[in-house]
Amino acid sequence: MPENCDKQEIESSYIESKNDLNALDDLSSKMCDLFSNNCIKILKILIDKPSNKFFDATEVNNLLKEKFNVSISKQATRVHLENLVVLDLLFRKKAVIERNRGKRSIIAYEYIPNGLKRLFLIFNSIDNNRFRTAYNNSCVINKTLKNNSSIINKSLKDNSSVTNKHLEDNSSVINKSLKSNDKENIKHSNNFSPFHNGKYKLTVLNGVDRNKCFYLKEDREIKIGKIGNIGWDNDNYKFDIKLSNEYKSISMVSQPHGIFKFENGHWHFVDKNEDSESYINIREINSNVLIKLKDKDVIQLSLGKHCVYILFSINYY
Repeated sequence: MPENCDKQEIESSYIESKNDLNALDDLSSKMCDLFSNNCIKILKILIDKPSNKFFDATEVNNLLKEKFNVSISKQATRVHLENLVVLDLLFRKKAVIERNRGKRSIIAYEYIPNGLKRLFLIFNSIDNNRFRTAYNNSCVINKTLKNNSSIINKSLKDNSSVTNKHLEDNSSVINKSLKSNDKENIKHSNNFSPFHNGKYKLTVLNGVDRNKCFYLKEDREIKIGKIGNIGWDNDNYKFDIKLSNEYKSISMVSQPHGIFKFENGHWHFVDKNEDSESYINIREINSNVLIKLKDKDVIQLSLGKHCVYILFSINYY
């Protein structure tokens, strides 16, 4: 987020954000690992803050005690604030305020417009039941492993020599099978990207391709669309993002729904489908207009249950 954020934008998002806060209860089971109760209270303080006021860690700490009867150290408050900055919900800015001893410079914290909406999109892509089941299963597994650790260790030790001998005897067969399967998986997998790492990443947030990642390379223009009938191994679209045909609302990659372009040191998105809307962070964008992307932007292609949400992220090394 830039040092100086548009105050009017903050003010307009302030009304939307009050409604967003009501949805926190519904998402609490998904958000418990990211937010403590104190973090939620800090968010409420900064979203309810008048646009002409500036709050630093000291002021937020005082308001926690005044509004919510929460007594924690200033250092703990600062840690919570910095965690919210990392999550792209707050940003820091320099400000000058009046205190008892006159004017003084502070590091103030501001809520990022539509920050909660963007986070809701990401969390809503997680299936609640699968999330809870995975957590419950991990607890059972951990308990079982703890109770049976001595038996497991003994069994592993007794069988290690047999296992090693078996692997050694069959190594050539296993290697041949793995090599053959790798080629087949690459040929048919719609999660295959020629780039397996990089600074810029796209992650699908919903539908059958959820959690699939695609890395962007700056030296090429990259199309995005559903696979259609061109086939996964079509060399003409080797470097493009091919999504499942289950996303019925979006265009085929051969006539792309959108294009990613790297210009002037930044990635941009261009909506190429004039018949179907596209959105960035819930705001509709115009077709054939170059839109600069920021870290954690959420791109939505089309509307309805067959649309797709994609998270753009930057890995800072």
